Amino acid sequence: MMLLFVIIEMERAAKENSRLLTICHVLRYTPFWSAVKRVISQGQVGEAVSIQLNENVGYWHVAHSFVRGNWSN
Repeated sequence: MMLLFVIIEMERAAKENSRLLTICHVLRYTPFWSAVKRVISQGQVGEAVSIQLNENVGYWHVAHSFVRGNWSN
């Protein structure tokens, strides 16, 4: 319930300041991606020779806010 209150307050502040509010969720540690990693690591689908993941954001988004960090640590 506290999270809902915070989100409502963020929306109120955005409106008062004529700003847009966008809330994004990082999903790299969700059970789904953990399961994908496990299946590939265990060789259940054979040897992985190539993996392609498309993140459908515009090229301009990468330039300023979608920079990859050192997530493996």
